[in-house]
Amino acid sequence: MYRVLKFLIVIVLLVAGAVWLADHPGSVTIKWQGYRVDASFTMLLLAVAAVAAVTAVLYRVWLFIRRVPVWVGESSKERKRRKGYAALSRGMVAVAAGDVKEADKNAKQADQLLQDPPLTMLLSAQAAQLSGDEKAAANFFEAMSERPEMAFLGVRGRLNQAMAEGDTGAALKLAERAFRLKPKTDWVASTLFDLQVKEGRWAEADGTLTALEKNRQIDTVEAQRRRAILDHQRAKGLLGEGRVKEAIKLLKQACDLAPHFVPAALQLAAAFKQNGKAAKAETTLEEAWRRGPHPDIAEAYMAMKDQGDPLKNVKNAERLAGFNRDNEESALLLAGAYLKAELWGEARKTLSDRTDGVVSARICRLMAELEEAENQDAQKAGDWLKRSTGADLDPAWVCASCGAVEADWQPVCGNCDSFDSQSWRVPHRAHRAHGALTVVEETKEPAATIVEVDSTASQTADKDLEKKDSSFAG
Repeated sequence: MYRVLKFLIVIVLLVAGAVWLADHPGSVTIKWQGYRVDASFTMLLLAVAAVAAVTAVLYRVWLFIRRVPVWVGESSKERKRRKGYAALSRGMVAVAAGDVKEADKNAKQADQLLQDPPLTMLLSAQAAQLSGDEKAAANFFEAMSERPEMAFLGVRGRLNQAMAEGDTGAALKLAERAFRLKPKTDWVASTLFDLQVKEGRWAEADGTLTALEKNRQIDTVEAQRRRAILDHQRAKGLLGEGRVKEAIKLLKQACDLAPHFVPAALQLAAAFKQNGKAAKAETTLEEAWRRGPHPDIAEAYMAMKDQGDPLKNVKNAERLAGFNRDNEESALLLAGAYLKAELWGEARKTLSDRTDGVVSARICRLMAELEEAENQDAQKAGDWLKRSTGADLDPAWVCASCGAVEADWQPVCGNCDSFDSQSWRVPHRAHRAHGALTVVEETKEPAATIVEVDSTASQTADKDLEKKDSSFAG
């Protein structure tokens, strides 16, 4: 409605102007160089309007002629750009498909057409990696890392190469740079932390752990567990330097953060003893036993209180076992002490309470020792030993990531480099230990056959083992 009204107003004004000019035609005289031109005012306005229109048309024509080369150049660039992006897309698809020739051809074509390194460097690097030319790929990644807009991609590419080559030192430096560029990226912080613990840089790893927790990349419980391990490892270094008091402070913190972390409790007890505080050392082990019995705690406690008298050692064993009487480890501790003191009746009573139902291999071996020592009954001792071979394997530190078994706890798995992956549990009947693959073949008979197979065994043997035990974790 507004537009119609506006149009009508303009028409009315134009008509009014035309009528007024018709009523007042006036006259105009122009004299120039001896010439004289007489005309009405209306004709003069029409002449001026015509000249202006012709001038405008000529100006438009001149602009068009002037811009034609620019339009032609831009059209050519646009065609090249479209072809370049098409080549870039085909190249990325070829990389994903593993087509080396196609990826390399399209990478070169995209580089020639686009002439924009930030867009084509990544494709060129991936094509070089696909063709096995890691040196060329490294050059591309290095060039990318020098460009602010592509620095992170370049550093990530070099980091992946360094990790694939096993160059932990170079990978650590690159991970530190990546962390400075993108500190809130999950894989960056996690990779940096893993490399720091692998290199034994416990203090630096603690700083990275703080960042992980602050950015909520790990939960509080996991952060506490990791920090306990880091404190434990830092304390080991301090003890080696003779800084016992500082080590004790860190170990106390580790035990508070992870009460069931047995290595920290053992290390704290050893530090207390080294510092001349035997009573605190014993209390530390007793509290650890109360939280969760472990054979290493029993061994350390008995060694600490050993007076060379088997009967006194029985009292020591009974004291420690009293903090967690119903646990099997307490029964094993007591039975071992009774056997050494030749208290056959007490040993038999303690073990008999554990021989109903599923019996562990350790109980079987102690029963065999008891039959041999008390009654010199080789037959019964042999039966117990035979039964032990069919029982579960003895508990050990087993890696949850690869299934590797260690006799002693380690912060990083020696087989797969996983951090804090070891737990104290009964291994599978087939498991991989350092240097050899220990396999227990199940049979219909109560006994089982234990075979030691060298780690360089043939692939055929490995396949057979996998078929025999689907739970093989190595």
